[in-house]
This record gives sequence, C-alpha cells and structure tokens, in this order.
Amino acid sequence: MPETESAMITDIRASYAYHPGFQHYFWKWFALGDFDEARLRQFALLYYQHVRRFRLYIAGAITIAPSEALQRVLAENLADEYGVALAGQPVADSHPEMYRKFMRSLGLSEADWNNAEPIAGICRFQEIHFALFRGGLVAEMIGAVVFGMESSTPYRHGSVVEGLKVFRPHSRLDIDATFFEAHVSGDEAHSRDLLNAAMPFIEADPEGVGRGARLSFDARKLFLDDLAQALNVSHVPS
Repeated sequence: MPETESAMITDIRASYAYHPGFQHYFWKWFALGDFDEARLRQFALLYYQHVRRFRLYIAGAITIAPSEALQRVLAENLADEYGVALAGQPVADSHPEMYRKFMRSLGLSEADWNNAEPIAGICRFQEIHFALFRGGLVAEMIGAVVFGMESSTPYRHGSVVEGLKVFRPHSRLDIDATFFEAHVSGDEAHSRDLLNAAMPFIEADPEGVGRGARLSFDARKLFLDDLAQALNVSHVPS
C-alpha cells in the first residue's frame, strides 16, 4: 500500500480494524498450528468451497464498476484468479488449482473435494455479496472488494502460513502452501492497484465504501463462525 494514506482511507480502515469478521479468533487459532492432520484436511475441504467461489465476486464487481480504469484492474485480478497470463507475466496455475495442490499434498483426492458441500456461512457470504452487484451498489461494492476482500487477505492467509510453519515439524506431510504464501505477497499489489483505480469513487462516497467494507466483514464473520464451529474451535488458547 502507499507509504502515506489519506485520512479518509485511514478512517475507513479504522472502521473495521477490530471487526470480528476481520480479527476473527479462527485465524488466531490457526496461527498457533495446534491441530492434527485430520483437522487440517477438514479445514482444507471446507475452505475450498470459499476459494472456488472467490473469483465470482471479482467478476460481479466488474459488472457495476463505473470506470474503465477500475474495470481493467478488476479484470487483471480476475485473469490472475483464472491463471491467465497477461503480457509480461509468467504462466501460473489458477487459484483454485493452486489450492487443489494444497489439498493433494494433504492426501485428499478429487472425489473428496467434489463431494464436499459448502457450509451455511459460505452460502450466506455469497448471497450478501451478490446482492451488492445485483443491486448496483457501487460504493458498497468497492468497500467490500477493495477493503473487505483484497486488502485484508494477507492477514488471513498469513495466519495460515504461520500455522503451517508450526505444524510441519510434527507431521510427515510435504505440504504445498503456495496458495497461501502467494496471497500474502501478491495481494498487496492487487490492493494498491485497486485502491488507486477506485479512489475517485471512494472520495465521492466514503461513508458508502466504509459501509460496504463492514457489510463484507459482517458476512465473513458468519462464514468464519460456521467454519470454527465445524472444526470445533471455540476460542484461542492463551
């Protein structure tokens, strides 16, 4: 992100800094690495249902993005999600395929993830975000995508990376964590480009943007609460 941010952006970030959908106890628990292989496999299957839907939110945002500049940056992010190499960029797997490599490294198979169903919180997350796009709520969409998704991803996936570092020495698995590691480093660039392209619309309606960010984190809290319950995680050990 830029070295210095406007007071407006700082205020938007402050509005969700302690939101439980952002600073959720599930990520703090995961960063401790205190789980066994069975629990890790269960997490992988449950979280995949979110990963495979994520690019649909970027595609939905494009449909109401009010400028070509913002549409272009969203389209570039979408190409990255699908593994489409843009000019000058190296060829890479799609993000779902990167995640499937993570699942395969845990000993899971295509039958395992094809037979998995999304938990209720993931379905609700999708409904809430699709409603933004279908309702033409531009400012709220920007808040949800720029702040609720892209700029906060490094925190979430960084927690997974830390937890896997702790877990690895106690396991015989050769874990492919590329999906999470790439999102810690790569999403900062995505966030910066999105923020720059969206800035005119953020300045036009900062309250709407902040509202969209908080709405996205409200939805994410429902999702993470369900994920934590499915994995029997109720708190973070001290």
